[in-house]
Amino acid sequence: MQQLSRQDVLSQLRSDKQKTICRRDARAQQLIEKVEAKIASMKADKALSRLGARLEDEFNEIILTAGGMTDKRLKADMDFLEAAAAAGGSPQAADLQPLTERYKKLCADLDDQILVKDFDRILQRHDRFIRYTSFGLWNKEKITSELTKMEEQLASAPDIPFGRAELLRGLQDRRLVAVPKLCYCGTFPREDVYLSADRRSVGMLEEGTGASQPLETADMVIQGPDGELLGLESANHPIRDMPFSPPLSLWMKARMTEGKVPAITFRLVDDSLANCVPGSAKTARIDASKMYGVQDILDGKLDDYFKANLKVMAATKEAVLAGLFSDCDREAASNSFGADGKTPFYMLFDAKISRLSPDKAREEFLHRTEKGGFTKGIPSELCTHYGNATVPDGPERVRDAWKRVRELVRAAGENIAFYSAAGAFHGSKSAFKSPALAAAGTQSWNKLEYYWPGDGVLDWFGTSACGPAPSADPKGANILDSIEQFLFEARSSAWQATPIMLRGLAPGTERDPSAEAEWITTTFQAIVPSTFPNISIIFISVPGDLSLWSRDASSAYRTYVSSNKYYRWPLRFKMLNEGQPSGSP
Repeated sequence: MQQLSRQDVLSQLRSDKQKTICRRDARAQQLIEKVEAKIASMKADKALSRLGARLEDEFNEIILTAGGMTDKRLKADMDFLEAAAAAGGSPQAADLQPLTERYKKLCADLDDQILVKDFDRILQRHDRFIRYTSFGLWNKEKITSELTKMEEQLASAPDIPFGRAELLRGLQDRRLVAVPKLCYCGTFPREDVYLSADRRSVGMLEEGTGASQPLETADMVIQGPDGELLGLESANHPIRDMPFSPPLSLWMKARMTEGKVPAITFRLVDDSLANCVPGSAKTARIDASKMYGVQDILDGKLDDYFKANLKVMAATKEAVLAGLFSDCDREAASNSFGADGKTPFYMLFDAKISRLSPDKAREEFLHRTEKGGFTKGIPSELCTHYGNATVPDGPERVRDAWKRVRELVRAAGENIAFYSAAGAFHGSKSAFKSPALAAAGTQSWNKLEYYWPGDGVLDWFGTSACGPAPSADPKGANILDSIEQFLFEARSSAWQATPIMLRGLAPGTERDPSAEAEWITTTFQAIVPSTFPNISIIFISVPGDLSLWSRDASSAYRTYVSSNKYYRWPLRFKMLNEGQPSGSP
């Protein structure tokens, strides 16, 4: 029998799910047809193509997950499709300006009181507000009306229920700690604009598979497209490309009220800006001269920023994790060479490259990297402009940045654990098989031993982890290749006693529902507990790159993750008053 292609499997799955939804809601068939037509129209319009692509992603999530959702969640999804099918009514920029300021004030008030007031009803209304406005489905009058209703709900909100207050108190004055040969299982769902339990991950995981997800992670991009510094309490982050979005501090506290431990990674720039080369004319959306780098941390230019934001995290007194750098072995390190601390390593690696313009030099870097270049020898120019002349300057600067920020973490509060993570396929030769992995840490100077900051600096050190099961792509860039070299270098260096974190764990960026069940079984049975027992935190990219759209995948997740004692066990903490580890309350 001929094996179906990934696209054929997805089409069949979609057809089956659509039939299920249509049986459950009489509106479904007509709404699906209308929204599909609208998406096609939007994607054909250059001005609306990005929004159309986002709506298509949301639409696919609804169709492919709604069959297993509760009646309440299904009704909310169908109501959304009904609004999406209608003519758009998004207000003009001039009309939005006062509304965004009003929303900021609402968020600030919620942020101030969320740990002492019961905001369940207002958070549900907030999430609907975010969902509809992010797709331009409400006009000025409707947005104004909803803001008024949320303000009224805030003014009359009762005190937080006793049980939730006890839950919060039970996580205060503690810091999360690792336990050997056991692993915390959390999520990286990219849902930090949603604050209530109405979000999709709760329906898919906690309700759908019985999963307990005690940790959740999100990114804090510290700069906007104009180079402005943005903190945890900044609402409407421009990088989101949405008219309204809550500050990350509000997301953090909302998750705390659910008994979760939030983990926030402070990132210098967004991915769309990370490839900008200092001095290059081809900067994405930000003047490269305004971009903060590792050297700016070392020079103390971001001390006040970190002090203010770490204070926000510490003031909750709840257990929380703070991370510095996403993919520390990529742009952060590779652009931190030279006397100024902001020179890309390849400008010093070869005299021929140094004579090229910044744009041409980067093109040459990518070309050579894809061919396996920069893997032999460490020119002295990479080691002699900072600190120890035997250690490459980029990793050494990253290391010292961790040490500097660690002191700020300690000064802010002992409830904050500290971590960082490298990029997927660190040092792996599999990176040469894919142009998309050209910047992976395969260079001769990019070894984990050079990053070692000393004992007590990082509570966890990790890596991104993304790739299919080895059996699905034995010669390609699979999930084992994604982490194996990183873990080998960690185990054979001073890092060996540092607990390991996998962040953004997923089977790939192109969803293949038919392959997910095997990936889940392999990853959570063979790779994590059996091959690499020193992995003590995993953040799974679900819902997201791991879709769980198929019944087999959901069943595998339920069996090998949700019901697996290796991942399902109480959080352990260091009691800050007594100084002893403790289980969760």
